[in-house]
Amino acid sequence: MVKRLPLYFLCMILSFSGLSQKKNKDEKKMLDFENAFMNAQKEQMTGNEERAFDLFKKCTNIDPEQATPFYKLVELSMKRRAWKEAIEYNQQALKIDGGNRWIILQQARIFEANREYDLAANSYERLTELVPGDLSNFENAANLYSMAGKYDAAIKVYDKEERRYGIKETTIRQKVRLYQLLKKQTKAEAEIQKLIATYPNEMKYRGLLAEFYLYTNDKEKAAAVYMLVLEKEPSAGWAHFALSKYWDEKGEHQKAFDALKKAFSDEQVQVKEKVNALRPYHDNSENNTGKQEALELAELLCKTHPNDASAHMAYAMLLYKHKKYSEARGHWQQVLLIEPNNAPAWHQTISCSIELKEYNRAAGDCEKAIETFPEVYDFYLLGCLSYMEQNQFKQAIEKAKAGLESGVEDSETRTRLLASWADAANHLKNYKQSDSLFEKALELDSQSTFLLNNYAYFLSVRKDKLEKAAEMSKITITKEADNPTYLDTYGWILYQQGKYDEALPFLEKAVGLMKENAEVNEHYGDLQYRLGNIQQALIYWNKALEQDSSKKLLLEKKIREQKISD
Repeated sequence: MVKRLPLYFLCMILSFSGLSQKKNKDEKKMLDFENAFMNAQKEQMTGNEERAFDLFKKCTNIDPEQATPFYKLVELSMKRRAWKEAIEYNQQALKIDGGNRWIILQQARIFEANREYDLAANSYERLTELVPGDLSNFENAANLYSMAGKYDAAIKVYDKEERRYGIKETTIRQKVRLYQLLKKQTKAEAEIQKLIATYPNEMKYRGLLAEFYLYTNDKEKAAAVYMLVLEKEPSAGWAHFALSKYWDEKGEHQKAFDALKKAFSDEQVQVKEKVNALRPYHDNSENNTGKQEALELAELLCKTHPNDASAHMAYAMLLYKHKKYSEARGHWQQVLLIEPNNAPAWHQTISCSIELKEYNRAAGDCEKAIETFPEVYDFYLLGCLSYMEQNQFKQAIEKAKAGLESGVEDSETRTRLLASWADAANHLKNYKQSDSLFEKALELDSQSTFLLNNYAYFLSVRKDKLEKAAEMSKITITKEADNPTYLDTYGWILYQQGKYDEALPFLEKAVGLMKENAEVNEHYGDLQYRLGNIQQALIYWNKALEQDSSKKLLLEKKIREQKISD
């Protein structure tokens, strides 16, 4: 971005310098000129630019040897983007007062606006001679030469700036960039060495040299520089970070990990950079070594940056991945202490409690989250689930109704809330309401396998509308032939219809896919009993009993009596 200079009182400066040049004008001509110029100024100040333009033009006719009216005409022409006109008036002004810095600056801006960057750079370079104390002219000239592709010319301007203002990091960086564009790597390196020689105790300039070596693919030299930096500043995290990448590329995993740990211990290294470095460890943490390394880095991250929410988020996500739900929840709570209005953090905190089967706590957090985020409908759904798991079906219904009444328009969310309400109503044996709610939900999404399965299963349990249940359930297994839940539902409906032989392949496949599910094992045991396979029935009833004690009395009775009591 080319820097701009203030033009306060410019018009008056130019006006008086111009008016003082012509002492031999007759008095009337001078008065006419002054009158026209002052009126033009007034019109311009009040926004009547067309009238101002005409009056400035009149000034040039009265006295064509005055530069100021031409300057003002350029100003107005530029405002209406009449570039050709602006250039003509600027040339007239320069013929009269070619050494005027403001007129030259105006010329530079015309060329720049017209994307004639090399010409604009020439003008700014001329200003570096006229006003050598103004750093912006050097920078503008060099930037514009660079934009025009004249890299050598830009470097010369930076050299001139350096001679006047001394060696500076910003100037050196620009020269290095330009030499690299010119593929003059030796000269680029020399510039960085010059910066290091000027500031020998500033380690970041050695880092700049190392980055240069990496750019030229001389990784060994880069590593040597980083090691030298660490000899002088052992805790320099940015150097450890760079060496970690170096060792990793060489296949020295342990050295790379050790260097990364030291980088993670430096609070000067940005959290974002550390989180990005943690990501590959997170993704590759399936084996035990990778898991331990990822957890160690994440712990270091939070220890070094205890008040940074993103650090705790990174650790929490890693802990959750490895089913450390209690610890993960602790870090999500730290996020909430730092950012109380972080909705995803509330969501993850609740999810951890659900995974831990701490449904009462999950429900309480849902209530708090809904107070803060009444428009985040997932919290109503999570609240329904939490209450359902505690058999608090009335509270689950209240939460579903609140969600529906909160203004949710998304059909998928409305469908899920209706389904949750229907589920709770079914548990309260309000079957008419439950069926009605399922029908409403299906009006929103008639092909939802989740809805079709749940509705069909509830009907099958109470042996109601079994033909309808079978039709709905068949859609689900047609869409998802290997879903054990849907296979179990369809097989159970056939069982309830007394179609035992037809039920066998579906329940057999379901139990094969979901061996640890008590309900599926019980269903398969019941079917084996109906098919006359008592010993097989006992095997699966015992499995069901081992997996879920909630139906202990019923299952123990089946096992003891070796039959199903109808």
